Amino acid sequence: MKLNKNEKFNKLIEETENLKNNKEKLEQIIVFLKDKFKLLTEKSEEKNLDSQGKIDEKKIKQLQKEKKELERMVKKIRDNLIKKNEESLKYLNTINLLEKQIEGITKKSNDNNCIICDYEINEKDIPYINQILNYNEDGSNLQFIKENCIIEYYDEKKKEFQKKEKLFFEQRFPNQGNYRFKFSFKSSLKNGSYLFSNCLSLKEIDFSKFKTEEIINLSGMLEQCKSLNVLNLSNFNTINVVDMNKLFSECSNLKSLDLSNFNTSKVINMAYMFYNCSSLKELNLSNFNTKNVEYMNGMFYKCSSLENINISSFQTEKVNDMSYMFSECSSLKILNLSNFNTNNVTLLKSMFSKCTSLKELNLENFKTDKVTDLRWVFSKIKNCKINTKDQKLLDASKEIPFD
Repeated sequence: MKLNKNEKFNKLIEETENLKNNKEKLEQIIVFLKDKFKLLTEKSEEKNLDSQGKIDEKKIKQLQKEKKELERMVKKIRDNLIKKNEESLKYLNTINLLEKQIEGITKKSNDNNCIICDYEINEKDIPYINQILNYNEDGSNLQFIKENCIIEYYDEKKKEFQKKEKLFFEQRFPNQGNYRFKFSFKSSLKNGSYLFSNCLSLKEIDFSKFKTEEIINLSGMLEQCKSLNVLNLSNFNTINVVDMNKLFSECSNLKSLDLSNFNTSKVINMAYMFYNCSSLKELNLSNFNTKNVEYMNGMFYKCSSLENINISSFQTEKVNDMSYMFSECSSLKILNLSNFNTNNVTLLKSMFSKCTSLKELNLENFKTDKVTDLRWVFSKIKNCKINTKDQKLLDASKEIPFD
């Protein structure tokens, strides 16, 4: 009966266990393990994507399974060598080194800290390729990107990513059509502001393998990605983020966003976060912690397709600016803000202006003691039941809508 590779390995182990010192068998085992390690390394670097160049979770799981099996084999022979005499102990160094190499095997893969993006280039607009990845306005993360980011494009013929540094920095897209790029980072990014800002041709982004736990600033990261319609944020770690200003601003093609996994406990600025997400119909903010947020101005401004929004978890005791927060949310029918604490708010200008479909507005606990600007707060709202005890708001609700 013919033995498979793993059965041959187990047989070698048994034979070694029965001999006090067998150099030939030990050499065979070392060769076997090294070959297995080489094969596994190749898999980790090249075969973790599906035929479309997207991350294949099944292949990743299989890779992890094979890695554990190899770790088991190495441990078994190492434990066996320790029991032998001094002559066989010299092989331990090789085995110990191999163990460390196996431990870091998946760290060699570019897919451990990468972003995969799809672009659709129109015939009328063939931009420079460096427009597929941007950098923040003051240029402070440009050097980091140049030194730490590996850019690859997906070759449809070879069915794999190809590294093209000059293509990225110096040329235009060859012609119109669909393109896929992978941005792999050698170390964790700390400033993600304006990273994809104004990438008008960007259609899809997969952040599922991107390490974000050290990022502090996400302001304008996806601002004006007007073609973006698929966004994977399932593993997006925002535990240290302080600024989310304009994060999704003018992503006018996005129809749904699930941000239930976002940790926003340190965020101070959410101003214009969803500004002009005009196609957005579903928005999950169920786990948002806003206890430290000071700026919510324009947060949902011009989300004209949003019919309802649950922000019952919002804590607003530190917020001082709510101007234009829901302005031009023209599809909203009911808005319950009874949980809002407005004790420190100074600006409410146009907060609900042009919410033309609004029929019920609960502002039961609103206080305007510190508010200095209430202009047009209910502008162009008609036939809406406004529940409030605050005199300034009661007076404002009786005014003729501003034209």
